[in-house]
Amino acid sequence: MKLRGQVAIVTGAASGQGRAVALMFAREGASVAIVDIDHPGSRETLRSLREAGGAGVAIKCDVTRETQVRRAVERTVARFGHLDILYNNAGMFQRDNDRVDALTLAQWRRIIDTNLTGTMLFSKYAVPEMVKAGGGKIVNVASTLGLMASEGFAAYVSSKHGEVGLTKQMALEYGPSNVRVNAICPGAIDTPMLTASGVVGEVRKGLEATIPLRRVGTPEEIAKVALFLVSEESSFVSGAHIPVDGGSSAGG
Repeated sequence: MKLRGQVAIVTGAASGQGRAVALMFAREGASVAIVDIDHPGSRETLRSLREAGGAGVAIKCDVTRETQVRRAVERTVARFGHLDILYNNAGMFQRDNDRVDALTLAQWRRIIDTNLTGTMLFSKYAVPEMVKAGGGKIVNVASTLGLMASEGFAAYVSSKHGEVGLTKQMALEYGPSNVRVNAICPGAIDTPMLTASGVVGEVRKGLEATIPLRRVGTPEEIAKVALFLVSEESSFVSGAHIPVDGGSSAGG
């Protein structure tokens, strides 16, 4: 029970990686606020969490709306008394496959606001609560495309590079307050988002052939790294960005 007595917010927890992380944190003793714009999905995650004996609450929230973000943090603290962990997972993938000259401003803003601004907003309201509690842990979910570029994904690559930069900035600024901030950079992970982006059948086989470990990852493999980063096992790790990608970024 590595997180016994701790309180965590996990955004984007209605499915996929976020759901796996929320369930992992609960199994390790944390009370978990399951935050997502997909409220039915959040409630399904909450049902699974409670069936396993965990404590949690499902909160509907659009991470791009500052008022909703502030209320989600306030509701979590009111329910559980304090806040120790923030897992910034909510995000979206750019499916337009456009270069900068073809992007519309609306497409750009949609990706940046969800992936980067949402991370900033939750951190903005979580950090003061962590400082009150004597410290905390923030994990931002970036991507291997936060470490390199990919043809046609200008907005997504920019948002994920921004998350890596924000991770470093917050680690520098809030370390003196005992708030550790790190980033996970997943590669191809077997989630509904991966399937929805068209990675199925022969396309998936082709992708797996490019990964040194010759397979995509699982949400549970991300959750294990997340647990390490919010536990005392990583007590001197801050400002790091850790690829979890089967070796895909090793040559990048």
